[in-house]
Amino acid sequence: MTDAACELAQVDIARLNAPLDSPRLKDFVDALDPVNASADAADGFVRRLRSEGGDATDIPVFGDARPIVDLTVRRDADALTAFMYQGRHREMPARRREWFEKPAEAVTTLGWVPEGLGCSVWTPEHLSLLYSQSTSSAQGIDELADRQSHKTEQGGVTAGNTIRSTRWDTVMTTLTEADALEGLRDALGLLKDREQVAERLLDSSAKHSFDPDKELDWDAPFEDGKWFWPPELVSLYDTPMWQRMSEEQRILLSQHEAAALASLGIWFELILMQLLVRHIYDKSATSAHVRYALTEIEDECRHSKMFARLISRGGTPWYPVSPVHQHLGRLFKTISTTPGSFTATLLGEEVLDWMQRLTFPDERVQPLIRGVTRIHVVEEARHVRYAREELRRQMVTAPKWSQEFTRVTSGEFARVFSIAFINPEVYTNVGLDKREALAQVKASGHRKEIMQTGAKRLTDFLDDIGVLRGVGRKLWRSSGLLA
Repeated sequence: MTDAACELAQVDIARLNAPLDSPRLKDFVDALDPVNASADAADGFVRRLRSEGGDATDIPVFGDARPIVDLTVRRDADALTAFMYQGRHREMPARRREWFEKPAEAVTTLGWVPEGLGCSVWTPEHLSLLYSQSTSSAQGIDELADRQSHKTEQGGVTAGNTIRSTRWDTVMTTLTEADALEGLRDALGLLKDREQVAERLLDSSAKHSFDPDKELDWDAPFEDGKWFWPPELVSLYDTPMWQRMSEEQRILLSQHEAAALASLGIWFELILMQLLVRHIYDKSATSAHVRYALTEIEDECRHSKMFARLISRGGTPWYPVSPVHQHLGRLFKTISTTPGSFTATLLGEEVLDWMQRLTFPDERVQPLIRGVTRIHVVEEARHVRYAREELRRQMVTAPKWSQEFTRVTSGEFARVFSIAFINPEVYTNVGLDKREALAQVKASGHRKEIMQTGAKRLTDFLDDIGVLRGVGRKLWRSSGLLA
């Protein structure tokens, strides 16, 4: 079967927290038709599972009326990515807690299926089996795209030939013979070949790297009434103080918080670049692994300059971290173990990445901010992949003392990161009482949920590979990032 003879199937399963005809689910039910119409009209849509009622909500899956299933087939991974961030569909996940029970396991499956495979062949039993065996995530879409160019080598595509995983955030790929012989494995399975991963990331870097100075319109004026950060991600959102603020003051706070996060990003990326140089110092300079690390350092240099230019363009102050955190950062990059370095890398990248994925498609946000976050999201996806693969390897091969030290230092870094994520000076600079603002942020249930949701993919992954144990786990929990 050729690469052109396959399509991407997505199966979503969720458990309703009330009967479908209850008042509690009215908004969900009312949104089904317009969301499905949007999906049907989207570029790359092929078909979806539907009953005579026009959707799949009345199709039983597990012999129970509460679980509902959705199966959509699209042309490829690019079509899925484009649809994820548009229109009504984007609004629905934000309200999932109102309508669905909290999942205890993965909720999405992605897989390549033969072109033209009708949805009618996907019986409830087939869907249940597929769901139980295979899961993926937004990050898995990139892996699916990689697989699209390797399916012929893997012996063709059949229904259910999916990316297999034990969790929402884990992606398993075909291993090389060298890796299989090496036999390295962790709780997620056999490790991928280091050079193969690096080669693919180098290829992605060659195709999808950007020059912010040329890509973005830095001279365009800011648009009146538009935010500099989505309001739901602003620290004081939904607090009593937020209710008292004018719309103008709220937007001004979003501008200063965007500048503070850009400042935090520069601090973190300076640390990351030094950690990467330490990591490759004694490795073969001709290896793909080292070449990719140097490519990532190039990316981070551009990102730091881009963030600095964004701060200057907005006319806000630069917001450095506190002197205590400056010294802790200097200490950490000096004493950190290699797995500790990659854990910190993921912490700094994944929470901000989650926020930026919500920011760049948001039409309420200033175009320049959207452009900056889009570039960062695209390029950071490679960095996350590299760090995750290397951290898995390090947690298998590092000495026991190094693993234990990593657990403790990463927990402390998580605590520092969660504090540094909010710079108190932003409140003073927009005319708010700093002490009162910090107290309200600390007491905000919304803010707590935002931070834990932003960190969840990471904490699930770290839990799987053995980082969140003992004292380190307690430190992570005290940071507020781990529920």
